[in-house]
Amino acid sequence: MNSRKELSAFQAKQRVEDLTPRPILLLKLAGSANVGMLIFAAYNCLLENPPLFIVSNSPFRDICQPLELAAKIMNLFITPLITLLDQGLNESKGAVNAEIQELELFEKIDIFLLRQVMPEDRHRNINPTALKLMIHSRNLWTASIRMTLSGQPYAVPSIVRTALEASCYAFLIANDASLAQIWQDRHIDQASMKASRKAFGNAVDDVKKLLKNKDSRLSEQVSDTYQICIDGGAHPNIKGIPCTPKLAIGPNNFYQEHDETTDFYGIPSIKSRDALCLTAHVGILVGKILNLSLSSFQNLPSNLLDEIITELKSIIPNTSASSIDFPSII
Repeated sequence: MNSRKELSAFQAKQRVEDLTPRPILLLKLAGSANVGMLIFAAYNCLLENPPLFIVSNSPFRDICQPLELAAKIMNLFITPLITLLDQGLNESKGAVNAEIQELELFEKIDIFLLRQVMPEDRHRNINPTALKLMIHSRNLWTASIRMTLSGQPYAVPSIVRTALEASCYAFLIANDASLAQIWQDRHIDQASMKASRKAFGNAVDDVKKLLKNKDSRLSEQVSDTYQICIDGGAHPNIKGIPCTPKLAIGPNNFYQEHDETTDFYGIPSIKSRDALCLTAHVGILVGKILNLSLSSFQNLPSNLLDEIITELKSIIPNTSASSIDFPSII
């Protein structure tokens, strides 16, 4: 099959009528059907009872009646790679040119990190390994901003989770310098890897315990936010796969509920706004953790943080539409 036209709505009907009911994935490609055909072939090779992929430009009503046989429909909107990259670039440029509120908030958080938490004069007495992890944490956090602004919010939880973990590693090493060598030696041999896993395998929980006496609220925020990242896509959990329920109603009393997912979400979407808010929240947490790795939190101007947190609360989507319960973690 070299084009979508070779799999017409009529052919799709015949295939559905001849098959035992099974999931149907309706691929609507932005530029090329080759991607869809490749996925179709891969699934048929890997699965004993694979879903039926329909690649067609035909109106949904043309194939809705036979689709009643299917157990579940999933509309997948797949964008060719170059188009996806181009869309992401345009989305990012648009956000920068429009000076959106979220971008201004990110700038304030970054200034907070670089000028208040990690200025050069505070580096002199810090463990070099901890400092390396601090900078890595900040760099990962900025990468999550780029990912959100480029229309792929579903990838953000994985990145901000790692940023949060890196800040926790830095905190642990700052509190116990002996851990630095264990971290550096991780890949020497199996014994070293085992020692590293023992030292850092529960880094977030360990930091939660250490923070409890210093800032009990921060202690809970770190733990809860880490779990939200895992649930939201840092692990391949169901909540991490964008899915929008849809309802199709057609002739002959046709009624079909189906899910819809895509690989690109513009900034106005709830999913992108959730990712923007999660990124901002993790940036604030990272700043607090890193600051405690360097000195007491009281050394920071509280009014700066208050302003940032107030601004974050102002951009949180309506809780009924958001997949994240932000009020519980902020």
